[in-house]
Order: sequence, then structure tokens, then C-alpha cells
Amino acid sequence: MKHFAGYSQSINGHDRNQALLPLSYLQSVILPSYAGGIDAGAMTVMADSGSINAVPATASHYLLTDILRGQMGFQGVVISDYQDVGALQSAYHVAADLPGAIAKAVNAGVDMSMQVFGADLWQAAALQAVQTGAISQARIDEAVGRILTVKVKLGLFDQPCMQDVNKPCVNADAANAAVTAGRPAALTAARESITLLRNNNNVLPLAPGSKVVVTGPSADSMTNQLGGWSVSWQGVFGAGHVCCMGPANQIPPGTTVLQGIQSADLAAASAPDQSSALAQTDASAYVVAVGEKAYAEGLGDNPAPALPADQQAADRGAAGDRQTGHRGGDCRPAGRPRAGEDRRRCADGLSGRHRNRPGRRRGAVRHRQPERQAANQLALRRARCGRGFRRGGAVAAR
Repeated sequence: MKHFAGYSQSINGHDRNQALLPLSYLQSVILPSYAGGIDAGAMTVMADSGSINAVPATASHYLLTDILRGQMGFQGVVISDYQDVGALQSAYHVAADLPGAIAKAVNAGVDMSMQVFGADLWQAAALQAVQTGAISQARIDEAVGRILTVKVKLGLFDQPCMQDVNKPCVNADAANAAVTAGRPAALTAARESITLLRNNNNVLPLAPGSKVVVTGPSADSMTNQLGGWSVSWQGVFGAGHVCCMGPANQIPPGTTVLQGIQSADLAAASAPDQSSALAQTDASAYVVAVGEKAYAEGLGDNPAPALPADQQAADRGAAGDRQTGHRGGDCRPAGRPRAGEDRRRCADGLSGRHRNRPGRRRGAVRHRQPERQAANQLALRRARCGRGFRRGGAVAAR
């Protein structure tokens, strides 16, 4: 499970930033979903990359030991996020050097560090911290015991390579079986991540026999539909980043918005752009799929996340023309709320799906506070759409 805890609550919505949380809010809103994961058998927890009430989570004994282990009874392994132990020295400046940073993290409750670069320096610094007494041998033994226990439970010591170094350490068939076994749960999680934000005039569900036209840049795009960490860090090929996307031949198969609608209504039409959609004058309803391309972490930071101008135009033009009686719906695969709608011309129906787990339909679960995101979206839509927004038409799925 990750990231413990309150990672979604940063004060400016940016990655690896501070959160200011009343302890009552932490206990009543943030922690219950983690408790559910622990009760379900989660064996690893990743610490939050930000800080909670001015204390970096990676160095918070209160968070990682008092709450996680003492209050919630977690018995597994706590791991840091990417390079976060060293960040206690370089970014947070709560340690004078790397040995001091390691001591703070380990003594707070971190059992394993995600150390991608400079592992030899990290190892030397950890040994120095033990030799000086900053970390006790008992604490090292405790962390190693937890790590070995999880590995035994996962069957890692039963792999063929443990008896014969010439044999593979990964059983591809077993790995595939594990992924396949998790698909029903992943599908359920994806369905439950869809949020109906507005349903003015009961536009949804569309009436049987409606002539539906599907348009928008995300209507038939797996690139837009999949979030970051799909194939590669910044998502699949075509996400538009300067680096770190998957290769062109590794876009995973899946069902796009258009394909999903056409599977339920063979007569549903597709339009590549706004003008061709509006040219289909016999349409009784439009579905406009807008949103944003994949991103992950800091490369997605945006002080004013808004729909691009062309998507706002498509939303206004094709989502619903009240003068002709056309009805419109707006589907948004995205990782966060997006601002920018004209309050006078909001689509009657609006749904959103946060794609950054579990909405990508993958086996892993990443804690992103869906309730808080839904609440943020509701407030945003009310502000943008004014009296045209009906609170009774908004449902946040748990």
C-alpha cells in the first residue's frame, strides 16, 4: 500500500509536498482505507514522499511506528519511496549528512530504502550509522527479519534459481496466473472509480434508440486513457513528455470509451473532431471524451490544471446544443479535476474517472483518496456551472 499517509493532501496539489492535516482528519478520513488494506493482508507499506504537519513522513516515528504498527497492527515491511531517505538531508535538511538521514529514517520505522542511485554510498553510510551507534544492531535485525519474512511468504526462496543458479528466478507462467487471477478485482475497482458528477435533466442514462455520436481526443485513445506508470514511468507512447514513455509497440490492449459505447450500441457513430460531430444533424446525443494525457509525479505538477482550449471548445460545442434539443455528456479520463468550463454551457451529463489506479484496471492498488478527489470535483463543478449544477445528480463511488 502507498503512500502512508495523506500523500494526496498536499497544500498545493503538487507532488512530494507538505500536507497540513488535523489529527482528527488523519484518523477519521485518511487512515481507514489503509486499515482495510492491512486487514486484507497487505505485507508492504510505502511511506509518503511528502511531509505531514512539517515532519517528513520518511522520518516520522509517530506515523510509521506509533500509528502504523502500534495503533493499526501492521507487521510487514515499510519501504521508502524513490531516493526519499537521502532527501532528508538534501531536500528537507533535517539531517547533516547521509548517515544521519539513514538513521532518522530507519529509527522512524523504515525497513527498506528504494535507493536507485548510489547504492554503494548508501550502504557505506548505513554501516557508519550502525558503527557509531546511531542505529542499533537490534533495529537492523528487526528490519532484516521483516524483509525475510515477507520474502518467505511470497515464495521467493522456492524459486528454481535458489537451487540452481542457471535456472530462472521468475516463473513466467505463475506470474501470468497471478495477474490473471487479479483481473476481476481490478475490473471492479475500475468500475467503482467512475464518478457521476452531474446529471442535469436526467440526461443519463441515454434513452434507448438515441443516435449517439462519440467524439473528443480521448474517445478512442488508449494513450490518453492509461495513466502514468503504464508500461513506463510517464505512461505509454504518445503521452507527449520529453522522456520516460513506453515504446510505440507496447501500447497495452484495452477498451476505449468509443469501443465501450459501440459494444452496447452498434449504431453509435464516431466523429474525429467537433465540426464533423456537429455535422451529424440527426444526432440526439453527443458524448465528448476529453481529459489529459498520461503523467506521473512531478512532471504532472500544474499550478492551474485546466482543459486545453481546443478541448473546452469541443466540450461546449458538441456536449449539448440546447437550441436544437441535442443532449450531451462529458467523459473525462484524468488524474485530477480540470478547470476551465464556461458556466453557461456545461454538458448536462458529466462523469470522471481517475485513471491513476485503480481506474487503469490493474492489479495494484494505489491510495489516492477518491472521496477527497470527488469532493474537489463537486466543488469545482458547482463553482463553474453555477445554478445549472444539481447536487442531487452527483454520486461519488466508493
